[in-house]
Amino acid sequence: MNPLIFPILCFFVTEVRSEKALLLNILYGRNCWGDLEDVWHNNTPSQYRREDKYIAACPASSPLEQQFNKDVSLSKQSVFSRLLLRRNQSLEDSDVDFCEKSYEPGMIYNSLTGEYKIGYELYFFRNESKREYSSTKDDYHNHKTVNKEKHTYNTEDQTIFNGTSEFVIRYEDVNHIMFNVTNGYPTLAFYWIHVLSIKCSKNNKHMVFEGDLGNLENLKDECKNYRLADEELYSKKNQKKCLKDILVPSSVFKGNPDLSCGQPYGCLTPSQILPLWYFASISSVRLASCSYLNLIPVWKSIAEGNLRRVDLFIGAIIKNLGYEVSVDKVIFGVNGVLKMTVPGGRRRMYLSDTKRDRVVEIPKIIYRIIKVEALGCSHFAVIVIHNDPSAVRDADRLCDKNDTLIDTWDKIINDDPKTGLTYVCRMTTVLEKKLDVDCCSINELKLAEVPCHRHDRSEEWWSYENREEIVNSSFERFLKEIS
Repeated sequence: MNPLIFPILCFFVTEVRSEKALLLNILYGRNCWGDLEDVWHNNTPSQYRREDKYIAACPASSPLEQQFNKDVSLSKQSVFSRLLLRRNQSLEDSDVDFCEKSYEPGMIYNSLTGEYKIGYELYFFRNESKREYSSTKDDYHNHKTVNKEKHTYNTEDQTIFNGTSEFVIRYEDVNHIMFNVTNGYPTLAFYWIHVLSIKCSKNNKHMVFEGDLGNLENLKDECKNYRLADEELYSKKNQKKCLKDILVPSSVFKGNPDLSCGQPYGCLTPSQILPLWYFASISSVRLASCSYLNLIPVWKSIAEGNLRRVDLFIGAIIKNLGYEVSVDKVIFGVNGVLKMTVPGGRRRMYLSDTKRDRVVEIPKIIYRIIKVEALGCSHFAVIVIHNDPSAVRDADRLCDKNDTLIDTWDKIINDDPKTGLTYVCRMTTVLEKKLDVDCCSINELKLAEVPCHRHDRSEEWWSYENREEIVNSSFERFLKEIS
């Protein structure tokens, strides 16, 4: 049976448990089209409304889908709907596994915002639902393929020709970009399932996390659980080649230094700019956060040292603030390219990946900008982590000592460069320029502590000491979970 005809015959089937399938819950009555879910990971179907519908999608498998992916798809990794189903039976009642291979996240470029968008490019069959959803037309028109190769097709009056034969006709309905496959197959509609956006400029990357942190789960999860890191790129052999000739003080060799990669600073490990455990506990969402654009080389002692402590501390703050004081957003980013001393001076450090013809920069600075909303004003605290085991505490500092916050941030402040020189700054226009970010408005930060807030029930102001104790208690619990 042709896979493109398959969904028409399979309406309202039972549960899909295939981890190779991408599942999208069609949400009714909300100002969005759908959310990703891991249906097979839930053993309590009663949590879901019986009228909920799901689109189950698979990677291209038929010759038509493969041709569509090659000639039409923006990300070149589209998934195509297979089933439209209802959640109306328990997981034990069926076990459907129909995808030939597992899905992979895609990446496209948004020319309107200048951001790379990471998620999933879905094409579903228009007859799968008669409801009108929020528009994705603007998304499609502003999206560009990241692949710079010349397209193999020609477009004339919205008709896409593959070689000399007519392939698909592209047009717009009320809400969607549609593709009418000209050999009689069902009409496909475009939908982009968004996970995160990354903005790049020169040697800088940053992204804004504005989602609901909820309950941090699976803190031990790493990208290797979802996709293997480039073994060749991060191999000891490649690192010894890229990091050779680094000159280090003789004092660093004292004790028991890690010489695995040819120098006493140990090895670099792939680390995320925005950690995956900030996202919902959904494998498809976390997998998308493991895109190479969100991965950076970080010294292992720093990634497993103070960088992890910083991100867990941010999680503890967000989870334990109230309504009068709230974390509006967190900006995760990296800045600059690490320079280290070699014979003849200082040299920028890279990990080259010749297989993919790209160069991976080793970032100099990793930062988190926390925007706090309090009493109608916005305040910014900047946590700076140096990805440089040879950093000099005072000489390399990005902000003046007078702009450094100490009170109540002492849990993450660190003076040891090997585990991540870390301090907290007030946001200033000078620092904003150094980090190449635009936070829109900068007010002097007067909150040198974790803000207190009013208790919801008693309407009494909680003391700062109580609030600090709760944040620190949550932070210590996170540390125990990953130990």
